[in-house]
Amino acid sequence: YLLLELQGGMAVSAEKRNDSIQVMFGRAEVVRAFAQGFATTGEERAPTFKHHKVWLGVAVELHHVETWLHRHARETEYGLSSASCQQFVADLESCLVNGSIPQPLYAFDRQSVINSLKSSGLGLKHQGFAMREDRELVLVAVRENGLALAFAGASAREAHEVVLAAMRQ
Repeated sequence: YLLLELQGGMAVSAEKRNDSIQVMFGRAEVVRAFAQGFATTGEERAPTFKHHKVWLGVAVELHHVETWLHRHARETEYGLSSASCQQFVADLESCLVNGSIPQPLYAFDRQSVINSLKSSGLGLKHQGFAMREDRELVLVAVRENGLALAFAGASAREAHEVVLAAMRQ
């Protein structure tokens, strides 16, 4: 498994187990302690050894990891069923260390997301982390239904313009 410590005391644990990608997100000390002994499913983990820490030198946000995981699951040459766990971790680490931080998945499909949110703002709850942090998309959603504010990411939820639009709805 790979443990990625993020700013603000948060962490992501990502691993390939069997034919699935499992991800855990939360407070760094909790994720670190849990991931050392257990998989995300709660299954006890076989003893592992610690790898060295790698300083990335770039700011990595959760949506970068989320985007990479989605693309990896769809576009990897070797596929989930044939890739080793070690190869999965090496690929993610390589992507982050080399600074090839992926652009948000929705970059090319932004207009269809906007159109969808215009007809059902509550659809924001089904969007990925990066989309729920996107102030413009959140504004579209709360203008259609103010209750969509509950599904907005923290920074979008705190934006004055977003809160006003939700209250007007």
